[in-house]
Amino acid sequence: MPRSKKIFSWLLLGLIILLFISWPKPARAVLGFGGRITNVTICLNGMLFAIGPPVGGLFMYVPGTLTFAYAQLRPGPWALGGFTPGGVCILPFGSIPALGTMIMIGTSLF
Repeated sequence: MPRSKKIFSWLLLGLIILLFISWPKPARAVLGFGGRITNVTICLNGMLFAIGPPVGGLFMYVPGTLTFAYAQLRPGPWALGGFTPGGVCILPFGSIPALGTMIMIGTSLF
């Protein structure tokens, strides 16, 4: 193989590898929630938290959710965290849709 074809082949291979390494990843929307935990429902696939105002709703806590601060996963403490839209609490008798699935949560001590 002539020297110029060999150099061209290596440059082409390097360019292809560089494209795979630097290819943009799809963005994932991360939204926030914050308020007092008013209710916790145990689901087959995690826990469903009812978070009160100021930024509340129903949010799924699943295995793999990053848990910070005091880890008070019960009604009463204040919670702050991030979530991705969508989620479902699966129960033996049906399911409850959630506003989002938690990515991370931190709680107050009381």
